[in-house]
Amino acid sequence: MFGRVVVITASYNNGKLLRGLYNSLLNQTNKNFKWIIVDDGSEDKTEYIVESFQKTKLLDIRYIKKQNGGKSSALNCAFNEIQNDDFVIIVDSDEQLFPNAIEIIDTYMKNSRSDIGAIHFYRIERSSNKIIANPILENDRTFDIFTWKKEGIFADGYLGYFGYALKNNRFPQFENEKYVAPSVLLMKVNQKFRLVMSCKAIGTTEYQEGGITKQGRGLRVRNPLGGLYYCTLLQNNACGTKIKLKYSILGYAYKYLANKSDNELSKIGININSLKKIMKLPGLVLAKKWKFKYLRTR
Repeated sequence: MFGRVVVITASYNNGKLLRGLYNSLLNQTNKNFKWIIVDDGSEDKTEYIVESFQKTKLLDIRYIKKQNGGKSSALNCAFNEIQNDDFVIIVDSDEQLFPNAIEIIDTYMKNSRSDIGAIHFYRIERSSNKIIANPILENDRTFDIFTWKKEGIFADGYLGYFGYALKNNRFPQFENEKYVAPSVLLMKVNQKFRLVMSCKAIGTTEYQEGGITKQGRGLRVRNPLGGLYYCTLLQNNACGTKIKLKYSILGYAYKYLANKSDNELSKIGININSLKKIMKLPGLVLAKKWKFKYLRTR
């Protein structure tokens, strides 16, 4: 028995952008899906905009408003609504899906194997009309995020998860921090399940000034525990020595910025011992560089 496709959108002060996504969902050839919008403490008119969508009764929309805590906490909130036989696709406010997107996702969902936990789909940047990936696959591929990292694959697309893969997996949450890299959840899921990288593009995006992608390293530096957690997960043997050393340097840099003892880190679920100790000094040098570049008072 298969569940439904569930589109999840975490939105913060992006109410106006939701109209484009809403219209793209109205145009879907397959209407058997649910849209969950988690409003992460917006101060704009997001609530009223979503209300106007709901009043049309043209789509099955679930609206949840919560205190601002960052995108990962908003997604965790939405995951609590998911059934084991559902398939979740994460779509941001500034994105629009092609009319056959749900149809494509539904086909993948129904033809998948039980060892598959996640599926990645391509997306196209509107300004360049190009797929955001290198290399661009001509055929689907099944592997894991650790091999992905080792091979240096770059793909900024749509990630989807089977409900059963999310049953015991969530984004970690750290006090006073609001950002955790999206691939952290994928790495946790990949410890038990495989990833399908689809060669199909299902929608478009336009990166917003001030958005998560545009903020880059500065955002990660301001949320060092999330960055450190990410680096410890990449100490997986499948990543290879080069990746493990690189992310040990980055990991120690985040550790110095977080200013937490090894014991304190252990209590919040971060295994600092997984990092390569020979990278401590380069990590300290990098932390000082980041602190000067991103954290100094101007």
